[in-house]
Amino acid sequence: MRLFAAAFLAGTAALQQAAGLPDARLAGLALAAALAAGLCPRGAARATLLVAAGFLAGVGLAAWRAEVRLADGLPAAWEGRDIVVEGVVAGLPREDGRGTRFAFEVGRVVTQGAQVPRRLSLAAYGPPQGEALRVRAGERWRVAVRLKRPRGLRNPHGFDFERWALARDIRATGYLRDRPAPLRLAAHEAGWPWSVHRLRGAIRERLQEGLRGKPYSGVLVALAIGDQDA
Repeated sequence: MRLFAAAFLAGTAALQQAAGLPDARLAGLALAAALAAGLCPRGAARATLLVAAGFLAGVGLAAWRAEVRLADGLPAAWEGRDIVVEGVVAGLPREDGRGTRFAFEVGRVVTQGAQVPRRLSLAAYGPPQGEALRVRAGERWRVAVRLKRPRGLRNPHGFDFERWALARDIRATGYLRDRPAPLRLAAHEAGWPWSVHRLRGAIRERLQEGLRGKPYSGVLVALAIGDQDA
């Protein structure tokens, strides 16, 4: 089992370095190799088949997962167009001087014919004389958004935004539009994992209120709930 697990990890790591995705049906060859290993007596042949089975299973599973995630993309035809969606604030919003950025789990696309990825990264900017829109983890909203596919600079050894977004299943980024105005549909979305997001958000708010102005407040929030935005 340890030999199979090590080969599986090696296959997964090998796929991360590949320039393209192989056929996910490699997992079928992994099953055949595993069955053959079960019929072999202990020895070098069996060990070789187990290594092959683990490696092919790692490559095949990782390729299948990558194909599923890449398939959930924003079509080029819907970039830069206003789309109305309904969904839940997934995770803890991050606020700064310009507004609020948050992950958004799309549950329903209201705009007829629009195709939108399941998970978005959205920004809500406040008006010059007003305050930024207040959103909290676990709330359900109906919002009009303008989206684009994740893209960033590809400088050697620099931050790769596309890779970062893909790892977090963020398949489009964008910002909220003011027409139609954002509408909070529910303050508390029931079920998992929204209840956990709400609890973490409530703890963060209490900590921030009690530690307002303290230079170490962000450190304590990170230690308490794992929020490293500060």
